[in-house]
Amino acid sequence: MRSFLSIFTIIFLLSNTIFAQTVKQLTLDGIFRSGKFHSERLDSPQWLPDSKAFVFLKKEEGAKTKSFFKHDVVSGKESKWIDGAELLNPVSNEIMHFSRYKLSPSGKKILFQTDAKRVWRRYDDGRFFVYDLATEKMIPVFDGEQRVRHVKLSPDESKVGYVLEGNIYYKDLKS
Repeated sequence: MRSFLSIFTIIFLLSNTIFAQTVKQLTLDGIFRSGKFHSERLDSPQWLPDSKAFVFLKKEEGAKTKSFFKHDVVSGKESKWIDGAELLNPVSNEIMHFSRYKLSPSGKKILFQTDAKRVWRRYDDGRFFVYDLATEKMIPVFDGEQRVRHVKLSPDESKVGYVLEGNIYYKDLKS
């Protein structure tokens, strides 16, 4: 029994010595710049109102912009929800490049922020657009050149409020 333990100890020590010589040391460059330890992540996920699925942004191979994808939680299926190339800025008629988006509580409208400008600690000033999923129309919140802030949809989603130069305004989305 004693000889068995001695042999086992020698094999264990030799294997640790051999293994220690083959291990490559970690460096900061190896961790942060190599990409070896980067994980996949969801870009801007938001739950749909029924909580059975969520949407997120993903850029497909060869695409110019990110599209919205829907992930069904029960089935695990992923499908394209909105093609990003079809979201056009109504002012420039070019593909919408947005910094943030927010789904409305009903999931029928999306509020987009573009051309964001840092104010104090947040990116709050910007140009905002409301996308109506039913009509597939992109509506600017404010038609002027200035950036607005604190943009919110009304509870019935028929109006949008915003602040411009310290004054509160609203826009009726129906008219």
